[in-house]
Amino acid sequence: MNIETVKLQGESYLVNGTLSVPKAEGNRHYKLVQEWIAEGNTPEPEFTEAELVEQENQKKIAEAQAYLSSTDWIVTKIAELKDASLEDKYKEELHKRTEMRSIINSLEK
Repeated sequence: MNIETVKLQGESYLVNGTLSVPKAEGNRHYKLVQEWIAEGNTPEPEFTEAELVEQENQKKIAEAQAYLSSTDWIVTKIAELKDASLEDKYKEELHKRTEMRSIINSLEK
């Protein structure tokens, strides 16, 4: 097997973009990867910097969406009762909802 690229992949390596090789002694492909590394080659990281940023953005979006879902009742209550004083009572939550929508809008593509 001719190894051109190796990428870390959890508890295994992704070789040439197609073959998943577990980190297991006795595995013939694992031995080839170890030889490739011993020759001075370095496996690529599991995730690129861009992928890590995207994962973090998706986490932030999910957290913002969860907050909005958990506080939908406030908006519904204010609308149903048509009571402006409730807006003052829930001012902090309404402000945070605005922030969460802003996060989602800025990070979604």
